[in-house]
Amino acid sequence: MCMKKHTKYQPCLEQWRCPRCGEKENFNIDDYDDDDCEKLHEDATCICNKCNYLASGKVVANTLMKLDKQIVCPTCKGKGTIEQSS
Repeated sequence: MCMKKHTKYQPCLEQWRCPRCGEKENFNIDDYDDDDCEKLHEDATCICNKCNYLASGKVVANTLMKLDKQIVCPTCKGKGTIEQSS
């Protein structure tokens, strides 16, 4: 069981990209130290090897959430996200 704090928004593989340049292949979690946990941690360091973007997992998740037009689900009180209505 992972004891680290996970981001509320967990982008899937198709959504995972650099928020700055959109790179998918070279955008990685630099200091991933828990092999058993596949979730994005708030304190993870995410780096793009194409444009040198560097941010925490929390910042990346929040930025991708906005770019993907997702909001925190009001029904489940923040345990998931839904598509933002226009």
